Amino acid sequence: MTEQLEMIQKMDLKALKSEKIWQYFIEITQIPRPTFHEEKIKAYLLNWAVEQGFSYKLDDADNIVIFVPASKGYESHPTVVLQVHKDMVCEKNADIEFDFLNDSLQLELCNGWLKAKGTTLGADNGLGIAAAMAVSTEKNIKRPALELLITASEERGLVGANNLSKDILTAKTMINLDTESWGDIYVGCAGSQSAKLTFALDEVTQSEEFISFELIISGLKGGHSGLDIDKPRINAAKFLSLLLNDLDQAIEFNISHIDAGNLPNAIPREAKAVISCQPQDEIKFKTRVNNYFQLWKAIYQKSEPNFNLQIKATTRQKSCFSFVLKDKLINLLSVIHSGVLAMSSAMSNLVESSNNLSSIKLKDNKLIITIYARSDNNLGISTFMQGIERNAKQNGADFEKSQLSPGWKPDMSSRILEIAKESYFALCQQQASIKAIHAGLECGAIADKYPQMDMVSIGPTIKDAHSPDEKVDISTVSDFYQLLKNMLERL
Repeated sequence: MTEQLEMIQKMDLKALKSEKIWQYFIEITQIPRPTFHEEKIKAYLLNWAVEQGFSYKLDDADNIVIFVPASKGYESHPTVVLQVHKDMVCEKNADIEFDFLNDSLQLELCNGWLKAKGTTLGADNGLGIAAAMAVSTEKNIKRPALELLITASEERGLVGANNLSKDILTAKTMINLDTESWGDIYVGCAGSQSAKLTFALDEVTQSEEFISFELIISGLKGGHSGLDIDKPRINAAKFLSLLLNDLDQAIEFNISHIDAGNLPNAIPREAKAVISCQPQDEIKFKTRVNNYFQLWKAIYQKSEPNFNLQIKATTRQKSCFSFVLKDKLINLLSVIHSGVLAMSSAMSNLVESSNNLSSIKLKDNKLIITIYARSDNNLGISTFMQGIERNAKQNGADFEKSQLSPGWKPDMSSRILEIAKESYFALCQQQASIKAIHAGLECGAIADKYPQMDMVSIGPTIKDAHSPDEKVDISTVSDFYQLLKNMLERL
C-alpha cells in the first residue's frame, strides 16, 4: 500500500494536495470488495473505527454507522451524516486475469487521471469512503459530530439502503459522497428496479448436416446504465438480439449458446452466441451478419470506434435450443427497449426514465434475461415493468422483479443546499450547478426511511464508472475534499 501511495505522490505531487484522503483511498483499493462479498472491507472499516476510538453499530442489512465525536468548539452543533457505500462494481477486460475476491487493484496514472490496469477502479465509492475517513481523523478540522453511514451492496439494487434500520441514525442532515462530477451539487435522483425473465432451457438434438459458428461482439465502451444511458453507445446484448432477429428474416439457423453482459447496472460491452446453419447457407449467413454489422458500424463510427464483430468457425454443436425456445427468445428480446424511455419535463437534459438490457445468461438449465429500469417517478418504472411482464408471459417466460428503490425529489429550499452553494462559491469563486442525476443514489432510499433528512450529494469527477475504463480526475479530489471540510465548518 505504501509503495503505491509513494508512487502516485512522486508522479503527480502537485495534484495530490490532500494526502490523507489519498492514503485512505490507496488502502481501500488494496482490499477486495465486490458486491455481496464485503467481509474484508467491513473488517477494515471496523478495525479502523476501533483504532480511532470511535463507537459503531451494524443493522440487519449489514450497514455500518460509525460515530465520530465533534471537534473542539463544535460539540453543540447538530450531528451530520456522511453517507457512502462499501462495495464496488467488478468489471474487467476479457484479456485480463484478475480475481476480484482476492486480488488488489493495480493503479496507474494517465495524463492527470488515476485508473486501474484493465479493471474498474472503485473510485465509485472508494473515494467517498476515504473522504469520510479523512475528515474524521485530520487534525485541526472544524466540524460537528458525524455519523458515517456506510451502506452494503449498493451496486446491486441499493440493498443496504433499501433495508436500512429506521432507528440507527440520529442526525437530520446528510451529505452523500457518491456523485461523479465535480462542480455539481445533486439534489435529486432516479429510483430503480431490476427484473429477471427466465425460460426453462429446452434443447433438442441438432442435425448432423449443420455447421457451427461463434459470433463474438467486442470493443464497446459499455458504462454506467444510468449516467451513460443517454450517450450514443451500443448495448452488446441489445445489438446481439437485434442481429438474431434480422438473421431470422433471412435463413434457417439454430442457437446453441448465448452470453451477453454481466452486471445489472453496467451497459453490456461484450456478447457471444454459437449459431448453426446448413452448409449451403454459410455464405448467406456470413453476408447477412456482416452487412448488419456494417450498418451499425457506420452509425456509431465516432462514438464506438472499436466496435467489432467476429465470425469464427467452431466445433459442430450436437444440440441447440428448440425452435419454440429460439422463437420466443428472439420475440421477447426484440421488444425489450434498452436506452432512454423518456426525458424529464422538469429539468433540461435530464433523463426521466430508461432501461438497460443488462445480461443474457445460461445457468442451471435456465435462460435468464436481466433488465434494470430507472425513473425519477414510480409511475415511469411501474408502467414499463408492466409492459415487460406482459410480454414475458406471452412468450412463456417467468417474470420476477426486485424491490423498488424510490427516487429522491429535489428540495430547492434545503438548508444544506444553501450551505453547499455558499461553500462552493467561497472555494471556487463561481456558482455550482444544481442538478438531479439519472442514477440510483441512496438518498432516495434513505429519505424513504428518514423523511425529515435534509441532504445533498457531492463528489469528484469520475469518468466511465462501472467499466474497466473508470478513472478519476486527480485535481478534482482535493477540491471535493476541501468543499466537504468547508461545508462541515459552516454546519
